[in-house]
Amino acid sequence: MSTNHYRTSHRENFVNGLIAWFARNSIVGNLLLLVIVAAGGLALSQLNSTILPDVTLDVVTVTVPYRGAAPPEVEESICVLVEEAVQGVE
Repeated sequence: MSTNHYRTSHRENFVNGLIAWFARNSIVGNLLLLVIVAAGGLALSQLNSTILPDVTLDVVTVTVPYRGAAPPEVEESICVLVEEAVQGVE
């Protein structure tokens, strides 16, 4: 008999015995269930969470009118310069 088989068999016997014990002592099982539910309710009431937390987003909108320019020209003339200028801003 291998060691792994013995461990699995021993563990299965323990679990089966525990289930059988709770089946014979249903009041203990119900009390355990009540304790677990009460502990969950207590933990839930102590949980510090917010449905809609205050979140500040760092967003900057820059508008530069440049009529009649093609997209590559706008990127070279404006976007690159603006990105470099605001790169160090926190």
